[in-house]
Amino acid sequence: MNKRIKKKWSRVARLETKVSQLMAENALLTDAVKRHTRLIEELHQVSSHNTEATNNRFDALESANKSMKLELHKATLEFGKAKKKYWFGLK
Repeated sequence: MNKRIKKKWSRVARLETKVSQLMAENALLTDAVKRHTRLIEELHQVSSHNTEATNNRFDALESANKSMKLELHKATLEFGKAKKKYWFGLK
């Protein structure tokens, strides 16, 4: 009977050590998940900041392009106007 009790307690001790190892591993993995979550949030903030900067830059370029098109259109209209003929050049 003594052998059975020793066997039982050795199994319990092994299970307790295994449980403590698993709890320690769980704590480490929980910390890793928290760090990854924080990194993901930082990357999301950087990505949104870059998106806003890019959109602002393209808005500025589009407005500059639109104004250049208007100036080009005005210049084309002025260039295409019929010129007056001088009266002394007529025969």
